[in-house]
Amino acid sequence: MDALAKQKKTRLALSLVLIAVVSWKFFYPILAQPLQAKQELIASETRGLESLQSRFDLYSNYLAQIRSTGMKSLPPDSMTAAIRYQEWVRGLCETAGMAEPTLTIKEPVLEEDVGAKVQVSIRATASLEAVGNLVDLLSAAAVAHRIVKLELKDWDALGSSIALSIDLDALSLKDNPTFNPNLLAQSIETRGLGRFIDDRKSFSRYVPPQRVPIEMEPGESMAVSTARPPRPDFLNAVLLVGIVQRNGAPRALLRDNLKGVDLVYELNQQIQVDDFSATVTSIDGVSMTLAQGDKIIRVALGQTLRQSVDWLNEPNGVF
Repeated sequence: MDALAKQKKTRLALSLVLIAVVSWKFFYPILAQPLQAKQELIASETRGLESLQSRFDLYSNYLAQIRSTGMKSLPPDSMTAAIRYQEWVRGLCETAGMAEPTLTIKEPVLEEDVGAKVQVSIRATASLEAVGNLVDLLSAAAVAHRIVKLELKDWDALGSSIALSIDLDALSLKDNPTFNPNLLAQSIETRGLGRFIDDRKSFSRYVPPQRVPIEMEPGESMAVSTARPPRPDFLNAVLLVGIVQRNGAPRALLRDNLKGVDLVYELNQQIQVDDFSATVTSIDGVSMTLAQGDKIIRVALGQTLRQSVDWLNEPNGVF
């Protein structure tokens, strides 16, 4: 009898446990739904506050930078700012001496409650002086902007031009108290960077001797020399002035200061200067190597062919 009672009690306990488990699985989602909704709402509000704090920090940093540097942002309306900024950059290109540049505007990157980032790209073929002038003008302006990327390639020695690619972005703050309506109407002057870059072609340039005028008294005669003038040193007039990349291949740029021309050589090309002949065997970032029979001649940037040959003939010359 006692054993039967215990079995009934055990069955009753198991049934209650089973009912409790089934009830929990059925009623818990209903009871927990309001709590879960509140948790999701709290998480959503937290993300919103963090985003607002991030935008506030960004806005504060922008204003602090503008106040510390004295720069000004573009007009608050992003599209107006993009158009005016593009035309302003085009004017700087003309001032720099850059003919027919291609300018494109990208869609402004909006930042809620802060403003926008305006993006303009420049593509052109210009002289080194014009490139230097443009960089100088951009850096001298009081506009809150920056050069994101600047790329130079495809140097044309004969035309003294180079392909230019510049990506810019500028700041258009919303409700900016420092905005000046006449900001982009202010004239900017270059500080001479373009001329300095262009004059770099004068470094180590061969300068022929200048003729000195002779003043003679009446009745005096001038003796005429029958001696032949000294033969020019052609190798001393040719120097390595640059290493450029074109279509992925290195090229050496040499300047002949006697003839006033630039010479471009690729790998395996033969150099012929007066009675000097050699083959280009390698070109790296700072030099070129020539082969003349079993002799190897290394020409460094800024060095003339005469200096390279003389160094090779020195007892301790190592190449």
